[in-house]
Amino acid sequence: MKYLIVKRNLQGDSYNNLSKESIDKEYKNSILNHIKNSNEWSECDAIAFTASQYYGHVLDCFEVNDKDCTFLAIKYSEIIFKTIDKELDEDLFEKMKMIGNMSKKLRQLESALSSLQSIESDLYNDFTEIVDSEPHVYEFTDISIDEHQDEYSLRNDRIKEVFEEFFD
Repeated sequence: MKYLIVKRNLQGDSYNNLSKESIDKEYKNSILNHIKNSNEWSECDAIAFTASQYYGHVLDCFEVNDKDCTFLAIKYSEIIFKTIDKELDEDLFEKMKMIGNMSKKLRQLESALSSLQSIESDLYNDFTEIVDSEPHVYEFTDISIDEHQDEYSLRNDRIKEVFEEFFD
């Protein structure tokens, strides 16, 4: 089996035709990976998410048999981003799922922090209107998740290095 990495384009005829063809031929794909939790991911889902983070594009993955791979790569050459002819070992698969889980947690943290900063601003404004003085508040505006994203995502070169051999 081989993996075809494809740039996602839901308005593109070629992308839609490849998606339909993969469903008709019962190829595994990552088309709905954004809906699933990382612990439910198939290999295609994990590869698509990690490749998207690795290359900085929204990508999908199709697992195709060796016989059809060349035909599909030629037929859909304008949308095929990369062909991977390697087995995904269990350890790397688990690491991909961990990166997906960490990414989800970082998005949740960013959302919670944004809510706190908004609440802080509202409370500060309301308090100053009522009391006519500036309150002493904990500054949530000083907190940033950038350092966490750099440390726990594919922005970190040490983490990116783990996946280099598979994606090269």
